[in-house]
Amino acid sequence: MKVEFLYFEGCPGHVAAFSLLRQAVAEEDGGAELVAIEVPSPEAAEAHRFVGSPTIRIDGVDLEGPEVEASQGYGWRCRYYEDSEPDQPKAVPSAELIRRRLRQRISEVAKDESD
Repeated sequence: MKVEFLYFEGCPGHVAAFSLLRQAVAEEDGGAELVAIEVPSPEAAEAHRFVGSPTIRIDGVDLEGPEVEASQGYGWRCRYYEDSEPDQPKAVPSAELIRRRLRQRISEVAKDESD
């Protein structure tokens, strides 16, 4: 499983979000590949399918689901999560959302392997 964390400096919460993500990946699937990608400019946003900072993708699918790319588009901007971590900026997705998506993907992979 590949987990991507895309960000740029200057948006609130990307450090806290990465910390939560690292912890969740270690606890849910320590073998997952975690890749941090800094999106350096507005021009790079489209090439990286960057919804905003931070963007988290699990095996290419956005943390909030595949439809978020179509509904929000790509751009070099700060991102806000409806399901955010309490006492953190809205740019920090909740630990529960991260864990739920990781577990969901682990389950999908296991099912595919057993078929």
